[in-house]
Amino acid sequence: MADPDRPGRKGVGGIRHPAMRPLWRRIAVTGACFGWAGLEAFWGNPGWFWLFTAIGAYTVYEFFLTFDPRDFGDTDGE
Repeated sequence: MADPDRPGRKGVGGIRHPAMRPLWRRIAVTGACFGWAGLEAFWGNPGWFWLFTAIGAYTVYEFFLTFDPRDFGDTDGE
């Protein structure tokens, strides 16, 4: 059930899904984004490099800087 004191924290595109609650998964997703950005830089694709760097930066922000376990809870209303 949504908390009326915390509006707008539902999430964008499922990034606040309960599956993302464990720390190891958040680290793996963030590492995959930055790892892929590194590959794109190595391959000489600046557009894709910046896209995956931006996605990685967003995951750092969502998963580590503003992380609140209540935002990643079950969404079935319990």
